[in-house]
Amino acid sequence: MTHSSHTKGAEVGSSAPSYGYGVRPSFSQVLLIFLRRWYWFVLSIALFVWLGSSIVKYRPLGRQTYYMQLSSREPHELTEPTMQLSDSAFRTSPWAPEYIASLLNTTTAVLEAGKRIDFQVDYWVKTPFGMRDYYNQTPIIVRFGNLLPTDKVDCIARLDDPVHPQQVTLSGFSGVVQGQPLYEPYDVVIPVGTTQETPVGPVTVTLDDPTQHFPYHIDQRYTEVAITYTSLVVARDVYETEMQVTMKKADLPLSSVMRVELLSNRSERRCLSLLNEMYIVTDSLGWVEQLSDEGQVDSLGQFVGTVPPAGLSPFKLIDKPRELREIEPDLFVIAGMGLLGLLLPLFLMYIYWAILGVIHYLSELPTLLRERLTLDLKRARWGRRPLYPNLEELATALAPQGEQRTVLLATPDGVKAHALLVCELQQALQQRGVSCGVWSLDLPSKKMTDKPQKAVCHTQLTPGLIGSTAFQQQMQQLQTQYQLLIIVPPALAQDPLAYSLSERVEQSYCAIYREATRIRSIRRVVKQMEVRQQLNLSKWHTLWID
Repeated sequence: MTHSSHTKGAEVGSSAPSYGYGVRPSFSQVLLIFLRRWYWFVLSIALFVWLGSSIVKYRPLGRQTYYMQLSSREPHELTEPTMQLSDSAFRTSPWAPEYIASLLNTTTAVLEAGKRIDFQVDYWVKTPFGMRDYYNQTPIIVRFGNLLPTDKVDCIARLDDPVHPQQVTLSGFSGVVQGQPLYEPYDVVIPVGTTQETPVGPVTVTLDDPTQHFPYHIDQRYTEVAITYTSLVVARDVYETEMQVTMKKADLPLSSVMRVELLSNRSERRCLSLLNEMYIVTDSLGWVEQLSDEGQVDSLGQFVGTVPPAGLSPFKLIDKPRELREIEPDLFVIAGMGLLGLLLPLFLMYIYWAILGVIHYLSELPTLLRERLTLDLKRARWGRRPLYPNLEELATALAPQGEQRTVLLATPDGVKAHALLVCELQQALQQRGVSCGVWSLDLPSKKMTDKPQKAVCHTQLTPGLIGSTAFQQQMQQLQTQYQLLIIVPPALAQDPLAYSLSERVEQSYCAIYREATRIRSIRRVVKQMEVRQQLNLSKWHTLWID
């Protein structure tokens, strides 16, 4: 492709300054450079989405809000649209909405509900991201028979099967039992469905009800579960500390709505069960009467008025216990990790692009080289061979017209693809019947593995070699031996030899490799061309290798 046919609008649209520097690519052009490596983005996003899914699956449960709503059967005039109630709220009758709301807001309500679901016993499994509450999926339920409300016990349960265990081995008992420190490392094997004596008293192990599980969470693949029994006060504080009861006037006439909210990092199953049991406990008027008959003085028993007949509830459940999810936390984590998977390679590619500083667009070429653009070569992609399948135009331009010819094929900096270009160009010329020889001038520090392929004449440069008689004789010998002699000097940015040799050849070509030749090397070449006043620039041509 000739220079006149190479005017690409996206690349040569803006003119370069007259002093020789090209125009750096715009943001959209840089973004296009990155998007050409789309497979890295796909791999990165897939990796981070998988990592986000693993985090969601195995991370400790985050803090979530759970709530239920009840409606009173008795009208209430609120002084404010929404009221927060405390234990000291004034109550005149168990029918009154104030009484119902304050009943839900008591410590006794949480304790009684917690005892029913055995909330002192917690189940944990170890994951790569820490200990995770396993109550959502536990296949067994462990009940301690003789522990006091103030006791604290830790142990390990080993299951013979993670889903359908037949027996459980409890070991590593430690803590405080009956007010005395305890550490018993030996094992106790308990068949599922039985009760066995252990160092902490009788322990019963039963199968859990699978219908109560949350299958969208962690898999049932753990055979080792950590069991903890905490004191009643500590277990109560875990749930009661951030529990809130509010009351507001309902949209329906003659009723008020009570909302109970619970903020906790424990399992959904535990929190929802606790709210449901709180509703059952407070709905049990017999429980209220029993507390009054036994003379227990707390916030529940201090009311004036009559107790409603048994079985007639003063309120009804209008919103069953559920999780309040303004956003889906699991989806948020996965989407966030996917976004990170998109941005991270973008950031790393930008750093790499800025540090590497290679050329990507023709508009980055200084004017001195862009005005001398002769040919545009296309490199094959995806590792195809040959690397340069279309060398006809370049071979035609270099082929001698009946007489011997010598050309210089240089590049601003060392590029491995340059040796392949020279080798494939030599083969293309030989296929056209042109006797072509390649003379490679190597720097003393150049490694043998970096040399071009076979059928190439090599000369290692030494001080004073260029002006010597031996160098002239070798050059004349090669010119006599081949119709076309291609001299491959060291990189222009590393050695200025090519500038002096250009006067001894018919044409000199400077090969610019897209995404390989550095901008700073190109600018050094242009600066040398501008300061060398005796340099014949008409012999120099630019090859753009895309």
